[in-house]
Amino acid sequence: MRLKRSKKSLRLRPFGVFMMALVLFVVATWLGLTFIDQKMKPVLMEMAQNEAEQAVMYAINYGLHDIKLEKLKKAIDFNRDDIMEENKRFFLKTYDKEGRVTDINFDTAAIRAYQYEKTKRIQSFLQLVENGKISIEHGKERIIRINKKPIGVSASIPLGQVTETALFGSLGPNIPVHFELMSDVKTNVTPKIKETGINSVQIQLIIHVWVHVRIVMPFSTKPSILEQDIPITEDFYRGETPKYMNGNGGR
Repeated sequence: MRLKRSKKSLRLRPFGVFMMALVLFVVATWLGLTFIDQKMKPVLMEMAQNEAEQAVMYAINYGLHDIKLEKLKKAIDFNRDDIMEENKRFFLKTYDKEGRVTDINFDTAAIRAYQYEKTKRIQSFLQLVENGKISIEHGKERIIRINKKPIGVSASIPLGQVTETALFGSLGPNIPVHFELMSDVKTNVTPKIKETGINSVQIQLIIHVWVHVRIVMPFSTKPSILEQDIPITEDFYRGETPKYMNGNGGR
């Protein structure tokens, strides 16, 4: 007696085909997202870090220069010579009978007032970036965009920039980036003395800006500390080096 094979057991019902396709789709999607997460997230976070550094530099430019936001929209490089010359008032010099500088001190009260004012301006700019009232731009016409209403996005990165090719650089959806201030902006003004030749020195005052932010992207966050040192004034001395006294009056 022969046994007949049942053809029904070899057939997949439409529901079974659907479930198998669904499982394959879910697995393929998961593998694809895992690949993207491992390969693209570090690149995107590095780009977001660069955006945060740009925001801090724009904030410093805004803070150190007495300009309005409207002017900052289309200007990145400012003439620092005016600032360097104006801030020479911080140097307090003592001269001998022949007109040579013998001692140098600093006007600590004026420096503290300057530091307070500039820190407040840097802080106010970054707060506008934080709430999305200002967003970072990358166009030929402007470097920041002033939004009439806060949009909650500090910057955006075209996904095509991950390919690092000019052809696809502006393609793909924009990845929103948000910056959150973790603490108040901190600044410190310190002197820097550098020998520039035989019997010649350069004395600078440097403002150190310290910013602690959290970089927020879809499914990813990263705390970051951003620091910049910017000269705010300088002077050169040739011949016998003058005695230098720090802000506390000690040599």
